Amino acid sequence: MSAGIDPEASLHVQAAISAKREGRTLTEESVRRLVHDFIDGRIADHQMSAWLATVACTGMDLSETAALALAYVDTGKRLQLGDPARPVVDKHSTGGVGDKATLIVVPVVAACGVPVVKLSGRGLGYAGGPSTSWSPCLASGSRWTPTSSEASRPRPAW
Repeated sequence: MSAGIDPEASLHVQAAISAKREGRTLTEESVRRLVHDFIDGRIADHQMSAWLATVACTGMDLSETAALALAYVDTGKRLQLGDPARPVVDKHSTGGVGDKATLIVVPVVAACGVPVVKLSGRGLGYAGGPSTSWSPCLASGSRWTPTSSEASRPRPAW
């Protein structure tokens, strides 16, 4: 047993696995606890893997899925981008060879006035995905300049 594994957290993940196998819905608190216990090192990798495998086989309802997404968000740092009253969107991509959607979707959505944040990693090597595809454009020093009719349209804060 690892030094950080908590017996109570271990029992909780086992109970969550049993509940999902029996077709029961997990509470928001239960899902949140699973994620936070795992992030904090109180649950062993193999136990979280067992829970994830169970969920993959039995599924999650909308409330469980929302609770899981919110728990993920709570484990990281948040960036405040512009006006909180105005939504900021991200076209998520795992990247890879052949991902052309991002190259079309991001500029089209941004041209409609919606702030778009595109976060990409370069850890994929040759298959760097959209961030690699944008690099030649950014390296060329090209900059978009609005025409007089576009200049009066509200622009994203970024």
